[in-house]
Amino acid sequence: MNQDLKTYLTTCAARVESALEQRLPSENVLPIRLHEAMRYSVLNG
Repeated sequence: MNQDLKTYLTTCAARVESALEQRLPSENVLPIRLHEAMRYSVLNG
């Protein structure tokens, strides 16, 4: 894979993950188990 493309995809993935992390409710907000599950499902690959 072209190094420029690999760098671009890595950068895009980091931006998307950051945006998702900011928009998901914190694990400390009720209902805690639901929010933990949501964050785990979305942010852990």
